[in-house]
Amino acid sequence: MIEEWYTERLHLRPCKEADAPYLFAVWSDPEVAEFMNIEPFSSRDQAVRMIAFMNALAEKGEAIRYSLETKNAGRIIGSCGYNAVNDSAGTVEIGYEIAKAYWRQGYGTEVVSTLVDHAFHRWGMEQVEAKVHPQNEPSTRLLEKLGFIFSGTLWEEDEATGGKEEMLRYVKRKFHD
Repeated sequence: MIEEWYTERLHLRPCKEADAPYLFAVWSDPEVAEFMNIEPFSSRDQAVRMIAFMNALAEKGEAIRYSLETKNAGRIIGSCGYNAVNDSAGTVEIGYEIAKAYWRQGYGTEVVSTLVDHAFHRWGMEQVEAKVHPQNEPSTRLLEKLGFIFSGTLWEEDEATGGKEEMLRYVKRKFHD
């Protein structure tokens, strides 16, 4: 069962099919999709399928995705979660995307801080990783502000183009007292 969390302004809860119209609005925005390693979605059905896919990964313990819902208005403004969960190595990768209308309002900091805190303190992970497109400077600045350290460059399959895409790898390790 996926936990639900509350931050100062957000409710992080499991993605559900009813979220598809709202997540479609996020995932179809070319400026958001540019750094997600996907083509912008062109139909709500794609969002429905993506949610089903992410929930299937959650059932297998391989990934967990949350809808980001504002507490004050109940609006879904994006999603976040854990990819590549590796319990035996104590590592997990985080991912997040927020609708353009909510950029530069502190939501990214709120989301990433919560994901890191839960990975370290609730799940006992030793390292949290994030992969960022080199041109996504706001995201790299966010990660650095929160104590992530650049650890190298990766080349990954780009689902949008079928080629390889450069990604920057950032890590944050748990420090023990």
